[in-house]
Parts: sequence; C-alpha cells; structure tokens
Amino acid sequence: SDAAQALHRFLEFGDIDGTDDLHSLEPDVARIRELADRTYNPYALVTTNYMLGATWFLTGRFVDADERLSIAIAATGEVSPDDPPSHVPLVLL
Repeated sequence: SDAAQALHRFLEFGDIDGTDDLHSLEPDVARIRELADRTYNPYALVTTNYMLGATWFLTGRFVDADERLSIAIAATGEVSPDDPPSHVPLVLL
C-alpha cells in the first residue's frame, strides 16, 4: 500500500541527518516525490510531502518546501499545523 511505502521511506529518511551532502540523497528524494505525486492516501500524502518539504527547506528550495509542507498540512484534514489531525496519525510537521 502507499501508506506502507511512505512509512518505509520515512524510516530510511534518517539518512538526512547523517550526510554531509544532502544532494547525495537525490535518488531517494526522487522516489519519495514519485510516491507523493501519485498517491491519494492521506497518510502517504502527509509523510511524503513532509519529507520533501524538509529536504527542500534544508537545501534552500524554500518555495518548493512551502508548497510540499502546505500539501502535507492539508492532507491531515485540518487547516492549521497546530490542530491535531482528524484522519491520519499524528505527524509533527
């Protein structure tokens, strides 16, 4: 399922903390983006777009990061990132 694939990618996302070159993660980011762009599963939407937003923020792609984080927040079913999600597990954005 898309949710399981998103969780799998999220568990591997820790590599972002252990690399000196974030651009070296581009193959992983491309796979995350592919899933984010095709899924309709709320959990997968939140998780994949969070990962893309975080990565792109750290690499200076602020407009792209804002777009992806906005998608992630919207997929929680709430208007504000301060509101607990109504139909997906809590993910801290």
